[in-house]
Amino acid sequence: MNAIDKSVSTDISLGHLLDVLAVAPDAPLIFSYEGRPVRAGYHVTEVKAGQFLALDCGANPEAWSEIFVQLWDIDEDSRTHMPAGKFSAIIRKVADHVRLEPTAKLTFEFSNESGQWPSTAQPRLV
Repeated sequence: MNAIDKSVSTDISLGHLLDVLAVAPDAPLIFSYEGRPVRAGYHVTEVKAGQFLALDCGANPEAWSEIFVQLWDIDEDSRTHMPAGKFSAIIRKVADHVRLEPTAKLTFEFSNESGQWPSTAQPRLV
């Protein structure tokens, strides 16, 4: 089951993702980037929140909130993909210490063994 279809919307908000994950908390949460799924041993390594104010080249002001979730794409023994409920619990723990806007856009960053940080991602439940 696809939780989020990024072909329909390029932006995913934190609130929307958490609402979808709440429907199936035991379902594995699988991320993919560069056309392949992350490995089952992935870790959430950091969650950052920011509010941005900008002015584009046409002098149009912009403002938005964005949350960056860093995931480390590794294999670890016989681990399975993280359940949706565990991912939600991690986000709730972060929210105890960092103000996370439910309407904030989510950006997922991945690191692999080579230390590269590709940034396009698609979360889904299976």
